[in-house]
Amino acid sequence: MSEIKREIARKSIHFAGLIYIPTYIYFGKELVLAGVLVSFIFAALIEIGRKHFEFLSKIVNKIVRNYERRGVGAHIYFGGAILIITALFPRSASFVAVITSLLGDGIAGIIKKRFSKNVASFMMFLASFLALALIARCTEINLYVGFLVCLISVIVERIEKVGKYYLNDNLSVPLASAFSYCFLDLMAKQL
Repeated sequence: MSEIKREIARKSIHFAGLIYIPTYIYFGKELVLAGVLVSFIFAALIEIGRKHFEFLSKIVNKIVRNYERRGVGAHIYFGGAILIITALFPRSASFVAVITSLLGDGIAGIIKKRFSKNVASFMMFLASFLALALIARCTEINLYVGFLVCLISVIVERIEKVGKYYLNDNLSVPLASAFSYCFLDLMAKQL
């Protein structure tokens, strides 16, 4: 499988996760939290299974990156992040985190395979902000704060290491987005 096809297959999973937003809007936090928990458990079972079963390893290894084959898959980091965000953060912060990490980072990953990191970062920002603008009115998202959070998420996505520790953007981007949205929204309400 070519590198760009692998990345598109990988990111199609990202994009499918955007079902989180309409599910949350129509069914509420409790049902989404239960769904995220079940999905996380399923992902963890796949992760354990691919380490022990050759047939599962062959299937999963078609879309995971080389470093994930030796370690923990990105889906575990992202699942854990979304579980924390759904449980602890308000709906608007959860939506911003999901959009920046699934849509924004997903598009950036595909663009990065064809163009530079700078182009990918710009497209991450643009896709995230446009998506936030589309849903802002029906989700109470403060678009000015969303703009700043989109910038923050791009910066966080570009940070690959802190000291000797590798940062997985599937964990760092959604957590940074949710936290910064809550903090900046609170600051905006104080003004």
